[in-house]
Amino acid sequence: MTTLHINLADQRTAYAPGDEIIGTVHWADGDAPHTLELRLFWFTQGKGTQDVGVVQRLHIPELTDSESHPFTLRAPAAPPSCSGKLVSICWALELVATPAASVPRATLVIAPGGRELRLGNADA
Repeated sequence: MTTLHINLADQRTAYAPGDEIIGTVHWADGDAPHTLELRLFWFTQGKGTQDVGVVQRLHIPELTDSESHPFTLRAPAAPPSCSGKLVSICWALELVATPAASVPRATLVIAPGGRELRLGNADA
């Protein structure tokens, strides 16, 4: 089975809207995937139904058996990363391959100043 990795430049995980999200995806240890796609998405965690929204997709072309590919995405303006008593909005990158392989995830914060908003907190 192919091993997949997401490496963020300078191991950075916090971004303000409009910032560039720069990194490299890697695959190795097996046959090249037929398709490979990097997805930037937000999702909710907490009480109630989970919501998910894919904001950007980057198709990685011309795959070989073991390789890396640089990427640059732009951090969107909304929704901002935030946490409250009942629900949180989180951001992540996932690298999805076919045939199926493990799906690595890099968790991000995307909010003004690169800081998660705290809902229901007077200091927010």
